Amino acid sequence: MDKPAGRRGPGLLRLAARACLPALTVDVDRHRADRRILTGAGLSASIAVLGVGDAAARGHVSALVAHALAAYQGSRVLAFDADTRSGALRSRLTESTQDSLNPLLAGLGVRQRGPRPDQPPTHRWARSRLTPGSEIALIAADPASPGPELGGGEYGFALPSLRRWWPLIVTDLPAPSAGGATERGVVDADRVVLVADQDSADPAMLRQAWQWLSGLLGAQRAAERVLVAEPARGNRAKPHHRGLVGDNVEIVPVPGMPASAPSGRVLTSATEPSVAAAQHVAARCLAPVADAAAVAGSDA
Repeated sequence: MDKPAGRRGPGLLRLAARACLPALTVDVDRHRADRRILTGAGLSASIAVLGVGDAAARGHVSALVAHALAAYQGSRVLAFDADTRSGALRSRLTESTQDSLNPLLAGLGVRQRGPRPDQPPTHRWARSRLTPGSEIALIAADPASPGPELGGGEYGFALPSLRRWWPLIVTDLPAPSAGGATERGVVDADRVVLVADQDSADPAMLRQAWQWLSGLLGAQRAAERVLVAEPARGNRAKPHHRGLVGDNVEIVPVPGMPASAPSGRVLTSATEPSVAAAQHVAARCLAPVADAAAVAGSDA
């Protein structure tokens, strides 16, 4: 049974406490540098996550990154599960299958007619339509009856409205398809996280994904905007796919991935090295935004 949408529990306190633990297990200087970025004021960014192969690994990384952001930025973070077929991100954040994607798209005027045609949708209205049971604001379809695939135009129309209410958005994107949301999601994103499992990602598929990103964004722009996250078994890992993406692309191993397909909320199975790596991914995604804000502040 779905939990009431308004009850999210003391999750943010637990997230904040957990955010401090990686300092005990990773390089302290790196953790402090990441924390300085993640605690910045007025941060706004769209982070798109796509993967090579296993949707569960991609959803696992997406959920960890969303948690890492929420540990420091709280209610300013939105998790958007744009893969309406697998629901990989949704399943890592809540047990609920309640559909929030289609009602929100309708309310924003993207699909059908909004529930309040005489008034524009508000933040309060949008919050009341979120998928319940998640400690992080979550938009997701019910994979059992997802409705039509999310289109690129629909995503592009909805994103600016959602960013007014949630300045930090982590979108879990499906494999690219004609007219789907993935191409638009990548183009509109401030940073892109490409997930490639160290043990199961097909090198040919990763090479193809990197060529697709380079063709879409331009080779130099892709190297600047795309970060590769590599889920790995065990608690220690080194970059594995360097030869496929080049020397200028940042690669962050995410150790501690479950040996089998993850099930249940992500923080119940995540190890501290996983949490620390996800925080580093989140920090590296926000670093250009934080740098730009610092420059703007010094010029004011």
